Amino acid sequence: MITARETQTSLFLTLMLYLTATAAGQDQFLTVRVGDEATLPCRNVICTRNQCDGITWMFSDKRSSTLFENGQITEAAAAKSDRLKVTSGCSLVMKNVSVEDVGLYTYRQFVNGQQESDDANIYLSVIHMVQQKQKDKLILTCSVTDFSRCRHTVEWLNEGGEKMLSDMEEPDQSCSDTVTIPASDRNWKVKSEVLKCKVTNSYINKQQLFDFRIQSSGGKTAKTTTTTKPPRKISTRKSTTTKTTTTKLPATLST
Repeated sequence: MITARETQTSLFLTLMLYLTATAAGQDQFLTVRVGDEATLPCRNVICTRNQCDGITWMFSDKRSSTLFENGQITEAAAAKSDRLKVTSGCSLVMKNVSVEDVGLYTYRQFVNGQQESDDANIYLSVIHMVQQKQKDKLILTCSVTDFSRCRHTVEWLNEGGEKMLSDMEEPDQSCSDTVTIPASDRNWKVKSEVLKCKVTNSYINKQQLFDFRIQSSGGKTAKTTTTTKPPRKISTRKSTTTKTTTTKLPATLST
């Protein structure tokens, strides 16, 4: 005979399964910066039970491919397998994100070979910030690469949180914003050393702020520098060290 407690437990589990399936069917949106790590969450009931053998992760941009299946990274994802891993909770983690990773990620839940719920979609967008120094000005660009179509508005903010004057005619429709700081502004290093790029997902009305630190002068004119790529900073230091060593050699020989 089924007791009242067993009935309540059964109803609770049924409700949890319904709510989870409903949430899984909703699209999710994730925006990260170039070079950062992205965690694409798995929110199905099976994920909380650490049963990742029943989860399949797929990626779509111009074509579709399976990244994770039967508990392991697939051969189709071999090109970026060193950047991918699946957690014990079946979430997909991607290191050193690039623009090429932008796309639609989908996970499916299988039980005994049968798909249990609707596909869960996660749209990954990537933000890229660069500075370009010219003789008489500094040009800063913040852009978001979306899958399929632009879903974001972008704008630069100064340290006081005020919107900076954009060079773009319609920045709200281009997923990008560019500002120019003239060299005549002697205080720009002080007033705008750390800026923020404000990114708003117009589909879900979610706002994110990304810090941007202006690079100190050095290197060739009009060289584009990405703040989110540490290797570029290392290479710059190396080139400076090489110049210093070269200038010391003649002095040693003359001694």
